[in-house]
Amino acid sequence: MPDNKEQYFDILIAGAGFAGSLTALILHNQGFKVCVVEKGRHPRFAIGESSTPIADMQLRDIAVKYNLPWLHDFSRYGSWQQSHPEIVCGIKRGFSFFKHHPGQDFTTDANHKNELLVAASVDDIQSDTNWMRSDVDAFLVSKVQEAGISYFDLTEIVSAKRNSEWEFNCICPEGAMVIYAGFYIDATGGGFLLEKLTGVKTSSDSFLTDSFTVFSHFHGIARWTEMLKDANIPTADFPYDPDNSALHQILDEGWIWMLRFNDQRTSFGFVLSCKEQSLKGLQTAEIWDAMLAKYPAIKNILKDATLAAEPGKIIQSARLQRKVDRCFGPGWAVLPHTAGFVDPLFSSGIAHSISGIQKLVLNP
Repeated sequence: MPDNKEQYFDILIAGAGFAGSLTALILHNQGFKVCVVEKGRHPRFAIGESSTPIADMQLRDIAVKYNLPWLHDFSRYGSWQQSHPEIVCGIKRGFSFFKHHPGQDFTTDANHKNELLVAASVDDIQSDTNWMRSDVDAFLVSKVQEAGISYFDLTEIVSAKRNSEWEFNCICPEGAMVIYAGFYIDATGGGFLLEKLTGVKTSSDSFLTDSFTVFSHFHGIARWTEMLKDANIPTADFPYDPDNSALHQILDEGWIWMLRFNDQRTSFGFVLSCKEQSLKGLQTAEIWDAMLAKYPAIKNILKDATLAAEPGKIIQSARLQRKVDRCFGPGWAVLPHTAGFVDPLFSSGIAHSISGIQKLVLNP
């Protein structure tokens, strides 16, 4: 153990997304001396925004089990709005799917042959939520700081070595810094830092799924339900308004997510096959324009849309599928989004992350 006890921690958590901060709060309440190291600064743009009934139940369980009573309010739209209306979110009544065909306006029939709506709650008050991650993540960081947990932002871990404990060499705005810790949790959401510190590789080789995303946040995206009504497509028997759900537009090349927030922003993105020949060699804007040209109804959804200030541009990801070779080792472990990713369909990411937290904090 180093002479400077103030720089020694039982556990260092790399990454201050919602999962890293929540892990820190739980471990702190269990009596561990924890620090969180964040390369960037909050608030910051992030996706992975759609919660589910399983995630909501997990939040309620954690709130009770680990003495975080304020967390319970984030498990339903109604209690969220009562307790923290300043933290942006959206109503998510279920999962909605609408199938489109190239070169055609959206069509269906009286039996809703190109539509599927799966309800997950009985009303808006009990509804799941879409998380504005910049707001949620920043709020959780404030809770980390409020709890007295050491928090270092704008701090990059440049190297590390481990003997009886970890020695992390970091660069922060004040210069070089050394942090000592007994255990390291990677909550960065990718494999880059893990490989740099431990040599554990990340690969995509074993996946059959092969997709990427093109996405952003927008203002002024048309409401899909109103477009259906304008086209004289019946909506009266819908169990909820599809715009208040995880709304999916299904395409030949992949699918679209549309997640609305209560500040009039919408998260909108394409998930597309990397094997789609018509998109090979195109730049991000060209891919976007090609998809709008191919699907008239999608182009109409976006005709009055403008980019939100954050991120302020359309972003293209690399291939989504990845996994690390190992999820834990001597003195370290990773959270699920660092461990790997397959596809955002069915909004499983938040629940997976919380499940990983619950498993890890039982035996850190």
